[in-house]
Amino acid sequence: MALHALVPTEVRGQAPPVEVVRAELITEARAASRAGDHPRAIDRASRAWQLRGTPSLAYLLAREHLAAGHAVEALTWATTCERGAEADVALRDRAALRATCGELRASSDARVGRITLRLGAPPPGFRVELDGAAMPVALLGLPYPVEPGVVRLRAEAPGHREVAEDVQVAAGSSVEVTIAMEPLPQAPPPQTTAPYTTPPQTTAPQTTLQLPPAEAPSVPQAAPPLGPHGPLRTPTAPLVGPWVLFGSGAGALLLGLGFYALASSQRAERDLRCPAEPALPCPDAEGASDYDDRYRGLLVATNASFVVGATALLGGALWWWLSSPRARDRRRGALSLHGGPGTLVVTLRGAW
Repeated sequence: MALHALVPTEVRGQAPPVEVVRAELITEARAASRAGDHPRAIDRASRAWQLRGTPSLAYLLAREHLAAGHAVEALTWATTCERGAEADVALRDRAALRATCGELRASSDARVGRITLRLGAPPPGFRVELDGAAMPVALLGLPYPVEPGVVRLRAEAPGHREVAEDVQVAAGSSVEVTIAMEPLPQAPPPQTTAPYTTPPQTTAPQTTLQLPPAEAPSVPQAAPPLGPHGPLRTPTAPLVGPWVLFGSGAGALLLGLGFYALASSQRAERDLRCPAEPALPCPDAEGASDYDDRYRGLLVATNASFVVGATALLGGALWWWLSSPRARDRRRGALSLHGGPGTLVVTLRGAW
């Protein structure tokens, strides 16, 4: 109450509460700065700036951020101070404050690093962050101030792979980084097929009239003609197959006889060239060997011809007998003949 009484009434009426609080915040910020408590000084000065900003308050913030090691923030506030002092022509000690802010800006600028991000055409929804803080897309291709050290770069866009990279930036240097946004492989569109629905079937009512089954007219079958020993049989055409086998068998036997005659002549010629007694020497051993070879070959042909002829005759006789009318009445089987070079196979199937 005593301090409040010392303040003139007209002053109390002219100073709004916001300005009073702002002045108290500035006082606390300066006290914290003298005590070396730079975070508290930055907090109080930032609150006062939100109420009303001046070039001198921007200078205070730049100085405290630089002392706290925030080179980028110090550069930002020093630039704000310098521009504000240049713009406010009615500012007291304008030239001195402008020069002081310029020196502080140059000192801060030497402690920051700059990174230039290059990207051809940013895809829709492109977003880039440096150390977790979003960078405006409009600043692509321009040097952007960052704190020196390792800067964490992160870029993303819908439908593209995320880019994450650590960039080393030294104080007072500038680094260029090219960002390549790789599109994600597009999944094939889902196949949407409408479920098949069977259309409703409209059937008209049907009336079924059942009629008694018609009886087929019976056709009288003519009875077979009777003979003295029962029904007469229909004459059948003469069989050709058995006679073909008979002829083939006879021809094979005749051929075998011819082979046998030739073999006998070869044997006789051989005996003429060499005596039959084994003790006597043969004057023409080479010629006798040729006759022996021909004799043995003709003898094999003779045996084969006799076998084929006999088999053909037997098969023809069996075929003729099975194909006769009486044999067809008695048998209930089947006969099949399979012939090959020098062979004849007779197969009987069923009951006889």
